[in-house]
Amino acid sequence: MRTAILPFVFLFNTELLMIGITSWWHFALVVVAAVAACFSFASATQRYFIVANRWWETLALLIIAFSLFRPDIYRDWFYPPFALQPASEVTRIRRPTP
Repeated sequence: MRTAILPFVFLFNTELLMIGITSWWHFALVVVAAVAACFSFASATQRYFIVANRWWETLALLIIAFSLFRPDIYRDWFYPPFALQPASEVTRIRRPTP
């Protein structure tokens, strides 16, 4: 199960593919968060972190893992990624000149 789900991290977090990375610190933060997500997901599915997990610890680890897999999920609840605009606004969009 872990082997099938972990590649989806790259789909949900495109910053791992260095899309939208602005600095080395930003990239380091993204990599550390992805590694922490993989470790928490593996420990949740194995039901063992340092000692055997209780059911609520496994649930907490799964929530943490999926929150780190897609870090913008909570931001999208409050700030939608897209805004609806009327069709008349399309003509006002300018393409950047190279």
